[in-house]
Amino acid sequence: MARAPGVECAGVYLRDAGCLRFSAAFGVPRWLGERLADAAPPAPLVRASTAAGPLLFDPVAVAFPEPRSTGSGVAVALRTGEQALGVLFAVLPADAPVEPRTVESFAELLAQAVAARSRIAELEHRLAAIAALTAC
Repeated sequence: MARAPGVECAGVYLRDAGCLRFSAAFGVPRWLGERLADAAPPAPLVRASTAAGPLLFDPVAVAFPEPRSTGSGVAVALRTGEQALGVLFAVLPADAPVEPRTVESFAELLAQAVAARSRIAELEHRLAAIAALTAC
């Protein structure tokens, strides 16, 4: 997504024990990613995680993803059916138009990948339990 034309950075917060936790970013330096992982998600991302559609936000007003951020932002909930998985955000330069539908499309694809990863982890856990029961 961050390689999409005009996107400065993008990232994902996933639900973990009911809370949003920073999980990955694109176009964000490692030091900033570590800081985001230690901090609570900003209010616009929390709101977007339960919103029905994309939510536009001002990176300058919320100093996100960093205090010197500029441009315009959009956040979209990651869902599979009714299950809330997290939120995807993207920050674009001030002179680039925000196209919420494009970010929403990326969010749909990403939600499918996150759900598949979760199912695979669950199946691997079950297989390991079966292997432990059948080991001699």
